[in-house]
Amino acid sequence: MTPRPRIESDEVLFICLLAILSTGLGYRYGFGNQLENLPIVHRMLDPTFLENDFFVNSAVGFGPRYYYAHIVAALARWVPLPDVIIGLTLLVNGALVTVTHLATRDLLRGDKRAGFIAATLTVSVSSFALGLATNIHFIDFQPGSLAIPWALGAFWAGLRGRPVLAATLAAIASVPHPLYGVETGGLALATASVVLALDRRRRTPAARRRSVVACATGVVILTGTTLLLWGLPLAAAGGERLSTAEMVAILAEFRSPHHYLPSLFPLRHYAGFAAFSLAVALAWGQWARTSVERPLALAFLVAPLLIGLGCVGGLLFVEVWPSRLWLTAQPFRLLYLIKWQGYLLLGWMLAGWLRATDWPRRALGALLLLGSSGGAQAPIAAVTVLLERLVPRFTRWIPSWAVILVAGVVVAGLLVALGSPRETLRALAGLTLAGALVSCPSSAKVRVVCVLMVAFPLAMVGVNRHLNVVAWEGANPVLVHADQTGADAAVARWARANTPDDAIFLTPPDLGSFRLIGRRAIVVDFKAMPFAEAPLGEWRERLRVCYGDVSAGGDLARQQMDEHYRGVSDETLSLVRDRYGARFAVLFVDTPTDRTVLYENTGYRLVAL
Repeated sequence: MTPRPRIESDEVLFICLLAILSTGLGYRYGFGNQLENLPIVHRMLDPTFLENDFFVNSAVGFGPRYYYAHIVAALARWVPLPDVIIGLTLLVNGALVTVTHLATRDLLRGDKRAGFIAATLTVSVSSFALGLATNIHFIDFQPGSLAIPWALGAFWAGLRGRPVLAATLAAIASVPHPLYGVETGGLALATASVVLALDRRRRTPAARRRSVVACATGVVILTGTTLLLWGLPLAAAGGERLSTAEMVAILAEFRSPHHYLPSLFPLRHYAGFAAFSLAVALAWGQWARTSVERPLALAFLVAPLLIGLGCVGGLLFVEVWPSRLWLTAQPFRLLYLIKWQGYLLLGWMLAGWLRATDWPRRALGALLLLGSSGGAQAPIAAVTVLLERLVPRFTRWIPSWAVILVAGVVVAGLLVALGSPRETLRALAGLTLAGALVSCPSSAKVRVVCVLMVAFPLAMVGVNRHLNVVAWEGANPVLVHADQTGADAAVARWARANTPDDAIFLTPPDLGSFRLIGRRAIVVDFKAMPFAEAPLGEWRERLRVCYGDVSAGGDLARQQMDEHYRGVSDETLSLVRDRYGARFAVLFVDTPTDRTVLYENTGYRLVAL
């Protein structure tokens, strides 16, 4: 077996700098899924926090966020919560860079350049978005952030034919996020079994027995920890259960069709996934032809095939023949593994292109790297990889420079149409660091320059945070709730300063930040959904009472509820007051009402009920 590559000091420097860079640019606190997670953490820190808030009361019990919230709360008893979140974000980003870089070097026998490129793609580029749950790197720290590095480590161990290690790492990943941990662990064990079965060195009866025992041990570890961590506590929690039809109606059709219902996914998302798959398939074919470890090359196909079957099941057994098991599994979430494998392979391939002696291949590699941004990454990867195969044929009739020029125009157009400025900045900064360290790995001057390359933009971001010279989101990180501005933050701060601590508010359906900034209970909001089944039904009923019936699901449902709430009647306000104990309401500024207006700004007015 080829010896494993050793990590050197320039690689350690790159890992640290890229982790800092990927954390500092565009960091956000109190957004996205944190609107669901942070209130639970606050309750664990303070039992009196929003004692009469329906969501917090229903979500603080055992559920998928339980261990994550306890971990964060335990740290926040020693360090302020915002510092805990940014510290964990930095550690997680460092772990993502490390596991991706080392896996590229180990699995694909890539050089430093290959590992650097793959790691930069992993923490910088979102790429395809089929199912809207394929992110590997998150700007706003959440349970998946804490789980994914462990899950990727488990999958790496599976590709190396080490089922016991894979199961152990997957079990750790399942603590903050059961789906990432358990399902990735199952894929890792399946992959490990294929690697061991195909390994010619294990053809003796004794070796086969050891392989079977190792795989069985991995299954026992993953199954046992899953039962202990999740199965038995959920069974003990009990509670009222909804029917499968009710669960599908609430979770899949109303709350998250963008995650659960593939027939409603936009065609452009399928096109992006197809483009990414084409580019990665060609990269895999090139690597498989040169790989000395054929079992490993074939093992790379196990997870994509199983995930593909799972996604087909996500169509059949959620939309056609609904199944609670498939609804819970959320198979489209596992596409993140296909994305990660793709980044490893693209990093390996691009490193080879950049080392090539012919300038057209190097030029195509540069275009692919420059186009690594947002939704543009997948089609640009497909275009450049296809052209790399076809350039020798084209140049019989067309000069190479003309082909590259046309490719550059196409890449520029895709980048403008589908790219993300924040991701472009992150990727270019990471790739510049990589280029400097690859060119002069032992130069002290280069290392100082690399440190300054990270320190300078972060210093500018820090200055801009106070002076607000540039309004761009990537240059305005949100470190604490006080950094959040706008009409929604203003009305929440007024409520915190001028209303009783135990007051319950009716708010617009997407104003979940009111809980965190205003520190006041709200009747319900669309984002913060309890996972326990009885509260889930109550959550759906509260939305209906407060915002009316809607005909759509997902973001369209939220928009319809917004429109209904703009015209909310005083009779509905009275109904909400009497049924749920709301004492105040945050209305849109243009909503007519006879209620006493206590506060008003450019977006909202706060009235007494």
